[in-house]
Amino acid sequence: MGMRDGICPECGGNDIYTRNGWFHNIIVAFSPPRTEVLVCGDCGYLAEFIEQGGHLDYVRKNWKQLHATVKRKRDEVDKT
Repeated sequence: MGMRDGICPECGGNDIYTRNGWFHNIIVAFSPPRTEVLVCGDCGYLAEFIEQGGHLDYVRKNWKQLHATVKRKRDEVDKT
């Protein structure tokens, strides 16, 4: 479950709002990528998703990758 499913991964709330827009910090071939923005009305957590394509390739090639040091909350599932 995640923001696109209507559940906030931070607080578990379901008061989620969305809109489409443009992300202006990445410009590839003079075109900013289209994005989907989701915000939790309960805690303010914000998620922004870039559409697939050349813009994601640009990010992979030019941005610094973070390496996870801990699991996400949703990865800690009781397997009993």
